[in-house]
Amino acid sequence: MNTEINPIQFDATEVKCNGISHSFISESNRSIIQTYISTYRQTTDFSEIVENLEADGWNYYYGSRCKDDSTLAVRITSGLTEYAKNQWNNPELAEMWINAQIENISAKNMNILIHEALRDCSSADHWYMFEKEWN
Repeated sequence: MNTEINPIQFDATEVKCNGISHSFISESNRSIIQTYISTYRQTTDFSEIVENLEADGWNYYYGSRCKDDSTLAVRITSGLTEYAKNQWNNPELAEMWINAQIENISAKNMNILIHEALRDCSSADHWYMFEKEWN
């Protein structure tokens, strides 16, 4: 009888940011994410990341959401929460698991999450700048 447990592996490339929603990421982990974003912004041109997004049928714009570290952090925490919920059938386990992942996250995975948040924010920035009909 095989009693080996296959743990769920965190894969940052599977995290999808899609706006702002409920998050169960701890306050200390939110702070870690936002601090990383601010530090990464000092060494990386975020507008260039947006310019290099693949034109997968969407239009992107480097606007106010992309320029705000707290907005990027909220998009990431929302995406991480949804990702964790999809990995676990139990919300309490999902919450504990994803917060443990953040506490041990690599710079490579944080960069992937930031790029995903920039994709989400830049598509929203484009929508509200150019496409939404204002009455």
